[in-house]
Amino acid sequence: MYTDRRTFITAALGTAFLAGCANDPDLAGPVGGSTAPTTGLTTGPTSTVPAATLATATTIAPTTVASMAPVAPLPSSERWWLDKNFAPVVGDLDATDLRVSGQLPAALSGTWVRNGSNPAGESAHWFLGNGMVHGLRLRDGQAEWYRRTAIQTPYLLDPENAGIPGGAVSYSNVSSVFHGGRLLSLGEIGFPYELDADDLSTVGAHDFEGQLTTNMTAHPKIDAQTGEMHFFGYNFAEPYLTYLVADAAGQLQRTVPITLPAPSMVHDFAITEQSVLFLDLAVVFTAAEPGLPYLFDRGHQCRIGVLDRAATFDTTRWFDIEPCFVFHTINAHQDGSIITFDVIRYDELKAGEIKHALRVTIKNSRKAYVAPATHYASRKTDPNLPRMGERLRLKASVDTSRFSPEVKIIAAALKKYGMLVADNGIDWALSSAPDERIPTLHDDLRKIKGSMFEVVEMPK
Repeated sequence: MYTDRRTFITAALGTAFLAGCANDPDLAGPVGGSTAPTTGLTTGPTSTVPAATLATATTIAPTTVASMAPVAPLPSSERWWLDKNFAPVVGDLDATDLRVSGQLPAALSGTWVRNGSNPAGESAHWFLGNGMVHGLRLRDGQAEWYRRTAIQTPYLLDPENAGIPGGAVSYSNVSSVFHGGRLLSLGEIGFPYELDADDLSTVGAHDFEGQLTTNMTAHPKIDAQTGEMHFFGYNFAEPYLTYLVADAAGQLQRTVPITLPAPSMVHDFAITEQSVLFLDLAVVFTAAEPGLPYLFDRGHQCRIGVLDRAATFDTTRWFDIEPCFVFHTINAHQDGSIITFDVIRYDELKAGEIKHALRVTIKNSRKAYVAPATHYASRKTDPNLPRMGERLRLKASVDTSRFSPEVKIIAAALKKYGMLVADNGIDWALSSAPDERIPTLHDDLRKIKGSMFEVVEMPK
């Protein structure tokens, strides 16, 4: 049996420890993740937050690439994805003699699956490595097995003749999803690969019975109310973007080509109960430059597109925004004609101001949530624990003058907008885009204690 991530985490909290990812964009959407808004702060009763520390907290990193600059591969000495904890592992592995620290509840049954790039030998970029899935099977309070296995793609079986990505030719190395009775390994370019949910072996490329003719994103969204899977594919040729919907049984129901002026990189998107939100941003594709075929083009008009979820043809309304790039979305929700779209932008510290609430994960939360959040992630009832969607604001009296310029920007946002409890994970960790400069901020961020925050009462 394969269990979804939210169910797995909810059952596991407060028992044995299992490592996971605190900044998981796949919980975004109308029925998952924190759905609290990033505007509408009101002054109300406050309470003291426990005296914890913003441990290893991070925030949004700036963009430094120049206009129309090709993304060249890093020299071998700087390829961190080939070193230490990021280094590829060699060969498949099965292990059954697993030791559990603590106690696993008997109700926690299923398979935890992760996917990632695992290049064989040298690799010019983190994206360029064949997918390898890792699985942990739990049943009746026991950890039955751990398994890792390479996905049987052309890049693994015949890399010299695999050709360019597309269709069944895919690295299939980004994520996985279970939908319609199928466990799918997802890349960014090409079809998904179906895996056997019992042993993680490769079944083969999955094209939805011949109906999928575009690439498929690694970040689909499943509506827990309808069971539908919403996804998209971006392409190097027209149509540059296509929106797709599969029903709860995994049958493709709709394919809607979306008109874009140029082939831009669309890594993630979001849905609300009524709308689909697309990002047409400044990373565009070109075959004219050496290295990876990406350019950051500040001349490309960045836009957010809003499409009705029931649309059968392109009626997308586009809204211009300033140049930026977004890898992952956090959440989106809709109140009438007002849509709140939470994302991680790459240029806010450089601009000198963060204009929204930040996302924070905590180790322990309460079995409660604050509207418009729609779920809790714990069975604990301690009234001193925060709820999902709780907004915590740095007190105005906190002296931030001793902080570095970057942390002052973060602190200013925490005073004005606060931070939202969005998931269980690393205790008191702010979510951010990966950036090698972030660790230089840790010493200052650790000086910000939980007792410096107050809980903001939101309007009823």
